[in-house]
Amino acid sequence: MMINWGAAGIGKKILGTGVGVALGVCELPAGSEDYIRAMSSTACLNARVSGDFIMTPGSADGPVKIAAAEGALGIHFSPLLAIQAKGRVRGISRFDAGDARWSLLPDGIKRESEHVILRIGNPALHSLRASLGEQRLPFGVDANPADDLWWATGDRFYWGKVRRSATLTFDNMSDSQVDLGFAGDKASDDSSQQASARLMYDLRFFERARLILSAAGISAARRFGFAFVTTSRAGATTQFELVRSESGDPELDAGFRRLFRFAYDAPDRRWWFLFDEDRLRTQTVATGYRYFPVEWIPGNEGNFAFRFSVGRVRSLNSLYESRFLVAVGVEAGL
Repeated sequence: MMINWGAAGIGKKILGTGVGVALGVCELPAGSEDYIRAMSSTACLNARVSGDFIMTPGSADGPVKIAAAEGALGIHFSPLLAIQAKGRVRGISRFDAGDARWSLLPDGIKRESEHVILRIGNPALHSLRASLGEQRLPFGVDANPADDLWWATGDRFYWGKVRRSATLTFDNMSDSQVDLGFAGDKASDDSSQQASARLMYDLRFFERARLILSAAGISAARRFGFAFVTTSRAGATTQFELVRSESGDPELDAGFRRLFRFAYDAPDRRWWFLFDEDRLRTQTVATGYRYFPVEWIPGNEGNFAFRFSVGRVRSLNSLYESRFLVAVGVEAGL
């Protein structure tokens, strides 16, 4: 989920405007309402590929390779209608087939579709909006600034499945927004349709701060979330998020699950920090740095980077083993 601070998003640049193809993150500069109203037949493409080399000092595990790619496409027919899609693929493998395996980094290729939707309405122009298609029900922040290694060791349980659903948004275009989601298909582990609600409110006594309250699910599958997100004038983002699910873990015979997240992302994406504690699973503390030596596409900085990260995943149960992890890699994107 991306948090939009008004029409300008969080101010990251795109290359290209007008009719044609824009390379970037489909966010427009401040004061661009006239352009949005005139926008027609514009496609916005965002893509990233990366590769990482992982070492686990102090364990018998051999080195691990992670290759990943993700992309997003938005086709804007008019300010009212757009088709948007986003997905990723991630492959994990060992250099030596005989290397010891860590259960949180299993070998193989995993493909994920984040959403394929028809969007009705524009966040900069319309207070009532909707999205229809394959998507997650609106819930929480679901933002992780870390590299692919730390995504792979995490658990997507708290954010729900991508399902055929509809989302309605009511936005007063000032300081509050309500999202209502309704799922029309039946996931394998659900006995009936699902629904969710998310309230976002911008605090007036902070420069740029947002409170987010969420609820989703039915009966024993209910989830509740609270989050607080701030963005500095320079663009650094800090988030606190607490999620509780009434669904237990049958393998651990436990009654409920809870996730606490604290994350920081520097305005230029160079530094990031992540603290995740999943009550029944793991506690992760990690930090990383990205070095941007060149502008791959002139005028659109941040397209190529060397990246480094270090952290520890501590097991909170008997099913997993703790690991200290060091990763080096590269990423390139549009």
